[in-house]
Amino acid sequence: DVRSYKNFVKNDMIEMRQLLKLENNNKRRTRLRTLLRSWGTEHLITLIRTNLKSALSNAFHHWDNLTKHEKHTELLHRYSKYQACHKLRFAGLLSLRLRIARAYSAWIDATNYSRHVEHVALLKTCATKMQSQWRAHGAYNRVERMKHDRRVRAAILLQSRTRTRHCRNRYEEYLTEKRRRHAALSM
Repeated sequence: DVRSYKNFVKNDMIEMRQLLKLENNNKRRTRLRTLLRSWGTEHLITLIRTNLKSALSNAFHHWDNLTKHEKHTELLHRYSKYQACHKLRFAGLLSLRLRIARAYSAWIDATNYSRHVEHVALLKTCATKMQSQWRAHGAYNRVERMKHDRRVRAAILLQSRTRTRHCRNRYEEYLTEKRRRHAALSM
């Protein structure tokens, strides 16, 4: 309210006069009056501006609240229309949805079963491959052992034959030497 601001400014001016304790000097008094009037009008203008800004701000908030309320009301109206249409649609499409759900469930079950079968087949293939590799490794080791044993037996046989031949040769030399001695003695 502008009147209350006017009284507020008037009280400020009275306080300033009391603070200054004016004398009867006319020039000084008139200069002070003009100063106080200009200061008072400036003060009053700033108060009016703040009041105007406050009023504009209140008006804006009121307008904002009204638009929000109108939007909310419109959304509620649309939602109620949607609910009515939705109930009608739901009643008509319930059986279709149930059939689709059953078909989807059957499809999911079939897909899961086929995945399970593929997984089991893959596990069997992996197990067979691992068994095959293990058996191949065992066979390789057996063959290597057989080769080693064959080499050892061959070496033993070669050594035995060499020793036999050596012994025979020495025996033959012994017999030949014995015959020579016997022949030399008998002669």
